[in-house]
Amino acid sequence: MEDIHNGRERYLTVADVGVVGNLLAVEGQGYGGLSHRFGFALSEDYHPDNKYGNIAGCGVPQIDAIPDDFNLIFIENPRPDGPHGSCGCSECFQSSGHMAVINAITNATGVRVYDLPATPDKVKAAWEAAQKGEAAVSEKYFLGSDFEEELALIRENPIGPPPEE
Repeated sequence: MEDIHNGRERYLTVADVGVVGNLLAVEGQGYGGLSHRFGFALSEDYHPDNKYGNIAGCGVPQIDAIPDDFNLIFIENPRPDGPHGSCGCSECFQSSGHMAVINAITNATGVRVYDLPATPDKVKAAWEAAQKGEAAVSEKYFLGSDFEEELALIRENPIGPPPEE
């Protein structure tokens, strides 16, 4: 995210993680999750047909693509059912933060990219379509197989002993 006051890239997030038991562990989850936000929005492509030699081939962002100035603010609301009042924290750093990046692209270009990751070629194609008065074309982003499809696959291929007749 661009800071218009001094040109430095910064990222600020506020998270309610229950009671912070180990600050370094929670910060580590925060930094990892925030970098995942950028990757999910801009570079990570986990299409099932692609074969990668390693995780870097999927587009996981390198260190130079992540802002140096991360600011994590923790709100502590004890969880009665969590150990020592804590709760899971990685999800709050990963869920929906990519939309801030997509919204920034929309604010900067006037077009929205629906087919993530929003690579430069997809942004350009959406912008060119908008200039012609056309809607941007996007494919469904692969977030994993459909639940109903998986149930059908399991029913068709049961594991275990055959049913007794």
